[in-house]
Amino acid sequence: MNDPWLTISKPAGVTANARRADEKHPFDYFWAVDVDGHCLFIYEYDKPLKLGENKPRLNGISIIDYEPESGDKKN
Repeated sequence: MNDPWLTISKPAGVTANARRADEKHPFDYFWAVDVDGHCLFIYEYDKPLKLGENKPRLNGISIIDYEPESGDKKN
C-alpha cells in the first residue's frame, strides 16, 4: 500500500503542505503534513457541517472543525 504522506514535506512558514488526494474526484480531499510533522487528511466543504458532539470517535485520529479566516479562504 502506498503512503501518500511520504512525498509531502514538512512545511516551513505555513500551517501545512497539502496535496489533493484525487484530482478527478468532485469533493476536495487533501493529504497534508503540518509544521509539527503530523499527517493530516483534510476535507474542504462550503457549508458548515455543525457536527458538535456527533463527531465520530476514532482511535488515534482527531477530527477538528476549522473555519479559515477571510484571508485564508480558497478562491
